[in-house]
Amino acid sequence: MNSSFTRSLFILLPILALGLTIASEAEARTINVNCAMKSLQAAVDRANPGDTLNVSGTCNELIVVGTDGVTIDGGGAATIDGDTPAPVGGTKALLRVFASDVTIRDITVQDSPGIGITIRRSGSATIRGTIVQNNIRHGISVSRSGHARIGASSGEHDNPPTAGSEGNIIQLNGQHGIIVRLSAGARIFHNNILGNTLSGIRLAEGGSADIDGNNITGNTDRGIFLSTNASVRLSDAVQHGEANLIAENTQGVRCRLGGALRGDPQDFGTGNPGSGDHTDDTDISGSCPVATSLGF
Repeated sequence: MNSSFTRSLFILLPILALGLTIASEAEARTINVNCAMKSLQAAVDRANPGDTLNVSGTCNELIVVGTDGVTIDGGGAATIDGDTPAPVGGTKALLRVFASDVTIRDITVQDSPGIGITIRRSGSATIRGTIVQNNIRHGISVSRSGHARIGASSGEHDNPPTAGSEGNIIQLNGQHGIIVRLSAGARIFHNNILGNTLSGIRLAEGGSADIDGNNITGNTDRGIFLSTNASVRLSDAVQHGEANLIAENTQGVRCRLGGALRGDPQDFGTGNPGSGDHTDDTDISGSCPVATSLGF
């Protein structure tokens, strides 16, 4: 081999390796965002696919995520808060996801004048270890062909879920805790869904969901409510021990206008008293048609 070529090769190889390292780092960065000093939205706008935004403090902003593969990590202490004199977008969601493979974890989303978190326009997101509370409308909305994994994966859970686990706490929202509609899909595993003004989980207009191992308690209306061709698969408690606890709601599970589900009997705890001419709907097979398939 020509000696000058060999020398050139030995010089170029480290440079090429350095270039690959720099390119790799550019593809996936960790960016610290202290909302007392920086705008989280500006950081989201500058993020590249694979970047993680480590957020601290309280962010009084309406956040829109339009870049695939971004992670927003609150470290268990950060908050996105709509309770601010500055306008945050009327009744829109505090945190809107229109991109794919977005991760939202260990953050609190609260006091929105509208929805807490929304995933729509075929966007997809994983939401873990997050508190979604005190929003005027829904806690989490998945719609218009969006998809979400809300809580832990099967086998990656603390059941019953507690704060700081992979599951989320979705509580005290002004309408539904979680709503899935307009051909959207969700996997809802090992969350506390508590004290929401309407249903704990609402599915409508072709929405579909897997619902396993959740604590769905004390919601003013139904624990799970399905309508207009929505479908749900409830956990297989016999095989996996992941039955949902559905207790102390006005009704347990309610279907109407084509809503259908399949799954094992759930744990109805101390019961759901029912109202008017409706029972507590704990006899799922007698109350809801059996879903033959889910839409996702």
